[in-house]
Amino acid sequence: ANTLFSDPARISTLAMKHHRILQAAAVVTDVVPVRLGTLVRGSSGARDLLNREASRFAGHLVTIHNALEFSVRILPTQQPSRQVARRLPGSGREYLRVRKDERCGERPAVVDITLQELASRAVAIRERQSASRSGSRTPALAEAAFLVDRHALAAFDDCAGRTERPIAEQGHALAILGLWAGHLV
Repeated sequence: ANTLFSDPARISTLAMKHHRILQAAAVVTDVVPVRLGTLVRGSSGARDLLNREASRFAGHLVTIHNALEFSVRILPTQQPSRQVARRLPGSGREYLRVRKDERCGERPAVVDITLQELASRAVAIRERQSASRSGSRTPALAEAAFLVDRHALAAFDDCAGRTERPIAEQGHALAILGLWAGHLV
């Protein structure tokens, strides 16, 4: 096992194969992935693992039943979209929220509105802390994972399409990655 995981290139290749297998299976059935690097000896070892982890797997399957996961990131861009004029707040309440966000340096209201819209089309959501990363990668204004019912994928996609414009108008970008096996558990 030590030599198997000592080569980063090999780990990367195995991880991508693992991901592709999970992705292919997730399109047709619910999948509770086993951690990459889990080693068992033959079919009896696999049965032992399944028996040992049966209650945990069953709990995960209840949570992710008939759902797929998408990762959503809302990123700052250099400037607001030049093709679309910046939208004025529709009410006094919206104006005050925008001004408060600007003064406090909090994330813009449009980010929370977008997350709420997407969450209304999802089975579950888990927002992640956007840690600043080293290098040239810009920290996200928001990162979240959404579990979406297989039968509601079109509604989730339509909602994402509607929220993309307001995000761009405020100078941000919406990145949706996925169709992955549900991992929110």
